Amino acid sequence: SNGVLVIGKRRDANFKGVELWTDEAVDGLAQNSDFFRDDAIDFFIYSRGAMDWSKVPRFCVGRRGYDNWLVNHGCNNLDAIDVSLSAVALHLNAKDGSFAGHKGITLSDRDYNMKFISQKDIA
Repeated sequence: SNGVLVIGKRRDANFKGVELWTDEAVDGLAQNSDFFRDDAIDFFIYSRGAMDWSKVPRFCVGRRGYDNWLVNHGCNNLDAIDVSLSAVALHLNAKDGSFAGHKGITLSDRDYNMKFISQKDIA
């Protein structure tokens, strides 16, 4: 193997001042939440040395496409493990909701990363 890629989906929870001081509180909130989107992979962890980071395009993290490229590249070149059902990744939604980071930006800013990649790179 050339390395491992660990991927997973997040669960969205409406955060209304719940105190999450214990694992049990986090688990309880997660059990009452849903996965964000079917087509979303929200975290990806490469094993040390599995990626030559100097060859990754100069993406803007948080904008469209960079995450799809990293996941697609890893899944095509490494052993991938999906831990969505065993690891709790909880996204706490405030009043702005799941797409708060996409509001108030220009189309060219939102699509900045798309100039580096083609559809085949993120399919």
